[in-house]
Amino acid sequence: MASNFSSPLTFEVDEQSFKQLETLVSKTDAKNLSQIIRIALKLYDYSKFKADVSETRQLSVRLDQDLRDEVARVSKQNNASFGEVLRAALDALSKKPLREVVRETKKTEMAKKTAKKTAKKAAKKVSRKAAKKTTAKKAVRKASKKVVKKAAKKATKKVAKKAAKKTTKKAVKRAAKKTTKKAAKKATKKAAKKVAKKASKKAAKKATAKKVAKKATKKATKKTAKKAARKTARKRKS
Repeated sequence: MASNFSSPLTFEVDEQSFKQLETLVSKTDAKNLSQIIRIALKLYDYSKFKADVSETRQLSVRLDQDLRDEVARVSKQNNASFGEVLRAALDALSKKPLREVVRETKKTEMAKKTAKKTAKKAAKKVSRKAAKKTTAKKAVRKASKKVVKKAAKKATKKVAKKAAKKTTKKAVKRAAKKTTKKAAKKATKKAAKKVAKKASKKAAKKATAKKVAKKATKKATKKTAKKAARKTARKRKS
């Protein structure tokens, strides 16, 4: 599977092997040289491997871990390089019946497509799950925001109510104080007026009594003088 491929391996092949590879790619409808190399290694009988030295050319290929481990094991057993094992596998592939190579090419291609499809499906599932999670998170956030907003509104209302109550209480107290002050002022004024009236009445009464007393005294004095004058006149006559 493509997702399990190791980092690229670099090895050398001779010119003839390279041409054979190119021919196989065109004849089998393989996508590239890498696919043919992988097939060669997969179909190779490692027990027949023998080291060979010839003119070489560099190539790179990605292998899945199992295939890479197998090549490494054989090269170690035979005291040969990685590239030698790969070259032997390619030589053996060119001698195999074409239909077998074609069949294996289609098989690997199909496996690759299936793996790609599975990976895509898994990615889609993960994406859907993530989207669902995000939606749930969004819903929770929205609900939290709503609750916070509601609580804030309630708190504001409560504070406003408290403030209004306080203000009303203050206003009533102030008005009551003002009214009491006004009433007290009015009562004081009224009382002062009453006292003044009473005093005025008393003074008037006193003045009248004084006048009467003066008049009475004057009258009495006049009467007494008249009486005394009459008495004196009578005395003279006699």
